[in-house]
Amino acid sequence: MTHSRIQQFERALSEQNRRLTRERRLVAEFAFQAQCPITPNKLYDQIISQHKHVSRSEVYRTLSWRHEAGLVRTDHNFENPS
Repeated sequence: MTHSRIQQFERALSEQNRRLTRERRLVAEFAFQAQCPITPNKLYDQIISQHKHVSRSEVYRTLSWRHEAGLVRTDHNFENPS
């Protein structure tokens, strides 16, 4: 299930002339594997506990692109996160 979602995300990035980097793939995998709604900050904390090379801004950008592609529902406003 997660693999096909990653492929969908990769296609969506490609349509936006973006590539699926290692960091973006990690963020997408962790987000797709979440068993319940998760905040971007909690997702970041989970990722860096295992992979120290992902930035917080990459987590937000990747989640925003997943949202734009219709692959995730969110209550977070990525344009105005306050």
